[in-house]
Amino acid sequence: MNPLPMLAYIIPADAISPEHHPALEALGLPVLSPAPQASANVSPSIPIGGSESMQAVAKPVAEIVAALTKRPPLNERQTFILATYWRAWRDGEPPLPISTIAERLAAEQPITGERASAYVEGALRAFGKRLGATLSEVPLLIGTDRLGDGVADALPLLAMFQISKGPDGRNRHKLTDSGAAAVAMSLGLTQAGTPAATPLATEDSPDEIVTLAMTRHSAALVFRVMNTIGSGVDDAIQQATARMGAG
Repeated sequence: MNPLPMLAYIIPADAISPEHHPALEALGLPVLSPAPQASANVSPSIPIGGSESMQAVAKPVAEIVAALTKRPPLNERQTFILATYWRAWRDGEPPLPISTIAERLAAEQPITGERASAYVEGALRAFGKRLGATLSEVPLLIGTDRLGDGVADALPLLAMFQISKGPDGRNRHKLTDSGAAAVAMSLGLTQAGTPAATPLATEDSPDEIVTLAMTRHSAALVFRVMNTIGSGVDDAIQQATARMGAG
């Protein structure tokens, strides 16, 4: 399955730690800076006014975005769990056990630690199912069986997460660079790691530019609205959504 090409806002330079910039640029996600440099493997951006532009997204990221944004939409807890993994990636944390993500979930929502762990495990399974139904090529987990023979199991979640064993033998997860870029685009994360659809955190600015993915078809519709009303992309989207009662 080949998802439609994705377009995205370019990420502002101060939204991501500098050590992550090269990895994101290699994925087709250049980072805005005072003197942006073109990357050989990135298609030219389409200027649309001000500091905003649209950029074609690399296939690995686009496929993860397609998986995360397909119907049914992610629920509130799945969104929180993804944002939590993204903040851990942003902060350079090592792969985390499910119990750590569950503790952070329980700290924000009225659920017990045991139920929180079940929610995290269920969310990871749900992400894997979405990826399995979307990826054009499912990653393989290479290992050995009890006889020492090599085996390879299809594991869609590897497209999005680095998975390793902790001292207790349980899996730990950390977003890959592709996974982190896709999560930021799918949720429209702010610098604080807050999804765009949730109320702004204290440190968020409503005017900061976030990364948000859309198909090329949707981008074409936005440009048509822009040309019709003579505005920039942000105003075009705000006015279009306002007319539908969501502004």
